[in-house]
Amino acid sequence: MKKISRLPLITSTLAFVLAGMLVITIHELSHLVMSLSLGVPAILFPNFVVQPDQTTSWQIILTAGTGPLFSLISGLLIIWLIKDWLKGSSKTFTKLLVLWFGFLSAEVGFGYFFIAPLVAGGDTGQVLSLLNASWFVYAIIFAAGVAGFLLLLPRVLSARLSSFAHDKSSFFQLSMFPWLIGTGILLVIYTLSIAVTSISHIDAPGLIALMGVVTIGVFAPMADFNKLHAGHNKNVVFNLPVAGIVMSSLIGLFIIFILSRGIHFGL
Repeated sequence: MKKISRLPLITSTLAFVLAGMLVITIHELSHLVMSLSLGVPAILFPNFVVQPDQTTSWQIILTAGTGPLFSLISGLLIIWLIKDWLKGSSKTFTKLLVLWFGFLSAEVGFGYFFIAPLVAGGDTGQVLSLLNASWFVYAIIFAAGVAGFLLLLPRVLSARLSSFAHDKSSFFQLSMFPWLIGTGILLVIYTLSIAVTSISHIDAPGLIALMGVVTIGVFAPMADFNKLHAGHNKNVVFNLPVAGIVMSSLIGLFIIFILSRGIHFGL
């Protein structure tokens, strides 16, 4: 019996976890940059940004709205740009890292659109609430979110990841299983960060922010093996991603023990 290699699963899972941490952190940095550009000091946490109580409604609207739009636009741009690059000669871990980063970033944007009518505390929900948007606007935003992560992302991910696989089994090692395992790892990291935040006696909406971690990559199990694109990437070589292990560990520790205590900007 032919021995099944687990390197594709390990490589894609590590890429998913590292991409997830980078996507969430950069998403929050986009909030931070907008807040500071408006002259509003802020505190950066692993998956949320805290502004002073005297922040105006328009400052909140612009700051909150920046995150989903930045994640969505940058994610879709990356997905579009890497189509041919994935067939290049760079290392497989790097390819999967950039691929997951683009898709997870787009998912964050679509995800905030989807939950806007359901969670007023989310970025998009907060913006629409402060703008007193009509039900029609909520419906359009919700529909865009559903179309994004239920139709667009799974379909495109199928084509992209199938180029690394030769059959349905190897495809699942690159898509659904890394999502399951990777989401669990991310939940552990961000739950620990919330615990450190609480121990530090910092009052912040950590549990609400966990919703984004739970739903990240939710489109992955909806993707299916695409035979038309199977094996198109002729340069696939899976090796133990030592660099990925080191980078993921260092960033995870930074999130848990440093960023979770809050980094002050403009105060």
